[in-house]
Amino acid sequence: MKKDFQINHINTNKLNIKGIYPCMNYGKSIAKGTFIIYLNSGDIFFNHNSLNTFFENSINIRTEKSLIFGQANIVANKKINWLFPGKKLKNINIWLKFFEPNHQAMLISNNLANEYNFSTKYNIIGDGYWKRRILSKATKIV
Repeated sequence: MKKDFQINHINTNKLNIKGIYPCMNYGKSIAKGTFIIYLNSGDIFFNHNSLNTFFENSINIRTEKSLIFGQANIVANKKINWLFPGKKLKNINIWLKFFEPNHQAMLISNNLANEYNFSTKYNIIGDGYWKRRILSKATKIV
């Protein structure tokens, strides 16, 4: 099976869009793929197989309003980092009641992502509100 990824980098400075959440709203409004993921400035994938892992899981999801997420490697500096969620997680459903995955580790079906905009009235937690809505409306979470 051929594996196609379309990666678009958007320079919002040229478009005169100000603020992270207006930029993220713009990105999802023009996304044409079945699934979307957000990587902001300075974000990188966990390893060279991350996109393939997401892709393999997306093939098995035949439902709309779905999301796939993995662990994020949080790096505070060169000597301090941790996985989120951690390796010893026993029940993902309980974890999801109290936490939400990092958006950098979430592959979200385009139709689900576009049900809600990132709130522009919150400077820091707009993605948290958006993720909570996404998680509550997802019909399939992998």
